[in-house]
This record gives sequence, C-alpha cells and structure tokens, in this order.
Amino acid sequence: MIKRVAISDIVADINRNNSAVLFLDTCAILDIVRAIDRNASSELCSAKVFLDRKNKGKINCKIILPSVVQKEYDEHFDSAGKLLDSFFRRLSDLQNELIKAQSAFAQKTISCYSDPDAHTLTNQIFSLTKNIVKHSIHILEQDDLHAAASKRVIECKPPASKGKQELKDCLIVEECLEVCRQLQQKGKSKPLYFLSSNTKDFCIVETETIKRELATEFSQYGLEYCYSWEQIRSKFPEN
Repeated sequence: MIKRVAISDIVADINRNNSAVLFLDTCAILDIVRAIDRNASSELCSAKVFLDRKNKGKINCKIILPSVVQKEYDEHFDSAGKLLDSFFRRLSDLQNELIKAQSAFAQKTISCYSDPDAHTLTNQIFSLTKNIVKHSIHILEQDDLHAAASKRVIECKPPASKGKQELKDCLIVEECLEVCRQLQQKGKSKPLYFLSSNTKDFCIVETETIKRELATEFSQYGLEYCYSWEQIRSKFPEN
C-alpha cells in the first residue's frame, strides 16, 4: 500500500533534510522501460546512475510523485513492457538472419543474445521503475488543487490547450507548484526540478523549451523544467 503524504509534511521533511527536489510525472518513469525500444538507452543509463548514487547517499534529493502518477504507472506499465518484449523479439529475428548469412559462407556463427539474458535485463529494468514508485514520496490529493487544475483546463492554460484539455497534467503542475510555493514561504532556496518527456504539452514543440506561461510560473518558485534523465544527472555532477 502506497502511503500518501500531505504537502505540508513533505515541505517540512525537505526543510529538515535540506534536500533538493525532483518531481516526476508518469512519462519520466515509464520512459525508462521504453528507452531501449526507442533507441534511447542513454536515458536508461542516466536514470540508473542517478538513482544508484541517490540510493548510496551521494545525492541528497527527494523524489516526489504527484497524486495521479502511481495510478497512471500501473495502468500503462503493461503496454510499456510490451514494447520491451517487441524489441527483444526483433533482436532475436535479426540475430537469426545474421546466423543464416554467416552459415552460407561457412563463417563461424556469433551468438550475442539469448532469451535468459533478455529476461534478466527486462526484470532489472522493471525493478528499477517499480523501486522508484515504491520509494518516492507520494502527494496526498487536495480538493483545492483539483479545483485549480480544473480552472486551468477551462482556461486552456498550459499544459492544457485547445483540443487537449488534460486534467491529470494540470493537477500534476498544480501539486508541484504548491510544494514549491510552500517551500518558498519557508524562505529557504533549494534546487527544484520537474522531469517530464511530455514536450508536446509542456513545451514549444519546435524548440523543446517550456511554454512561456509555464516558464513564468515555474521561475516564480524556482522550479526548473527538464525533459530527460541526462539533464537531471547533469544537475548532480560527480565529484
């Protein structure tokens, strides 16, 4: 059972530990599973390095998940996993083709992939994302933030837009901003990052820079938008 924590308690915990903060949306977690299929294994590697360093105490950073993320993760986990299965099936087919071609010329066949290897890697990737969900801080829903998210949708205020009025994304933004707002009221400046690869809703597509209206809100509370795990890793350089 996931324990949900009131925002005021989250803020108190961050202040006690003087922690940096990383907010994740659902895409940021599931993209780790999707990375190999998307030829983006560098993202998987960056996430693994960052999380390993955090778990070893080398990075002082709280990972916070908005209230809708765990449910969305559970709903979309199987479809993300199928992409990984599809990748390994294609890899197996390609390897079989290579072996046939090598055999035609009496070359020594080279097997670089096996089903047990794929099974092990798949389980490791799944475990990595499940541990993010299990060990992160989950925000407890607030009615006033639901109301603020609904207002954002009605006003087509990013990440909502005409034709795509996504309430969940708006709620994610409102909850993250509320944490930042309360931290600011405490008068302590901390590194605050929001990670989402959902550049269609959060960014100007052509430039992958955050939409102006969101940028204004984020900068008001010192929240920095990042669209990749590589960016997040770079924020915590190794000594």
